Amino acid sequence: MTETNVDSILGKLVVDKNLCTDNEVQQCLDVMQNLARQGKPHSLSDALLAQGYVTPSQLKRLQETIEEARPSHRIPGYQMLEKLGAGAMAVVFKARQLSLDREVAIKVLPRRLSEIANMSNGFIKKDELRPG
Repeated sequence: MTETNVDSILGKLVVDKNLCTDNEVQQCLDVMQNLARQGKPHSLSDALLAQGYVTPSQLKRLQETIEEARPSHRIPGYQMLEKLGAGAMAVVFKARQLSLDREVAIKVLPRRLSEIANMSNGFIKKDELRPG
């Protein structure tokens, strides 16, 4: 398996959080390449766990951070431009509304919160109350 965008982000994050060194991440990437040549593809997260550089709970928190921060959320009719900020409940992105060619802010709930009907409805109501 070649390194994916998520693997790149994860590699940078584990170094930034001082969970691994650059050399340890490179060792994991080498392991991934060797396994891929053997027809046994693995992700960087698999390699980090197998080498003992991160624990499952650390990896879960890192993956949640990556998922919430990824500007690659796809919302039809909008082009995500950049992450503006994040709070306890949501991440706010600067985006371009393609139909009106204007910049807007979009608040995105994490999956774990968006599945709670009351939480999603509250954000919809908040949006409806704003002047257009």
